[in-house]
Amino acid sequence: IARGQALVLRGASGAGKTTSAMGILNLIRYSGSLTINGVEVNRISNLSNLVVGALQNGHIFNTSLRENLKISGAEEFDEVLQLLELDQLVSELPDGLDTVIGDYGRGISGGEAKRIILARALLSKAPLLILDEPTEHLDPELAKRITARILDKYRDRALLIITHSGWSGVPQLKLNA
Repeated sequence: IARGQALVLRGASGAGKTTSAMGILNLIRYSGSLTINGVEVNRISNLSNLVVGALQNGHIFNTSLRENLKISGAEEFDEVLQLLELDQLVSELPDGLDTVIGDYGRGISGGEAKRIILARALLSKAPLLILDEPTEHLDPELAKRITARILDKYRDRALLIITHSGWSGVPQLKLNA
């Protein structure tokens, strides 16, 4: 995938989509070859500057929403919060961005958690974004709006989208188990 391109990776459950993403992020050992700009992933010392992922089972930390987002390295969140329609959530939280969320904090929905994890990835400056089921747990209309916004706003990056649904009109690669 080159900068400015998006690719959807599809396949049956167990085909290796998320495993491939975890290999590219060097989160698991892999056999074969995974390269970025011709360099094997496990030999890239600054990998987090090149690729970031919003994985299917991402984690919401037991701290404030602000701290959950600051993990990305960003300090300004308004644009991404609006893009993902999380600004409404922030306005409803008792302490706004400083409200504690996560395991022992405010109970947030699966869709809100997914969008917070997605926001962290989108806030990074990495040229390659891996988005694993980015619109899972969202109603179809919200998913369509967010899909269109991501494809427009991040068209200067390389996007690898792992999904079972949506993202039509984007080139597709199918994994077979």
